Parts: sequence; structure tokens; C-alpha cells
Amino acid sequence: MDQKNEQQVRHYVQLKKKTYMRNGEEKIMVSLIDVSQSVLYDQVHAENQFLAITNATVSHELRNPLQSITS
Repeated sequence: MDQKNEQQVRHYVQLKKKTYMRNGEEKIMVSLIDVSQSVLYDQVHAENQFLAITNATVSHELRNPLQSITS
């Protein structure tokens, strides 16, 4: 398979460990929880916030000098 066409998919998991007693013995339960959607949502949200702030800053910097010229 051509490596240029492959998309790299990342999966993020959360590991939880719980200790409990059963029949007088200490047992450990380990859970793997897929949090990929949450992580990807947070990344996209952060990118969108960055773009919004950048856009607002550039717009402000362009508008202020033009206001002094046109007044």
C-alpha cells in the first residue's frame, strides 16, 4: 500500500484502575475507555478559537489605521 495515501488514525484511551474485594481477596479491575472523540473535539475547538482570535486581531489592526486615514 502506498504510504502517501494512508491516513494515520490516532486513538486515545483513558485507563482506569479499581480495586475491590471479592470472596475475601483483593481484586483489580482495569478499564480502557475510548476518549478519541472527546480529544479530537477539543483539538478542533482549540484550533477554531485560535483562528477566531487571529482573525479578530488582524481585523482590528487593519481597521484602526484605516479609521485614522478616513477621518
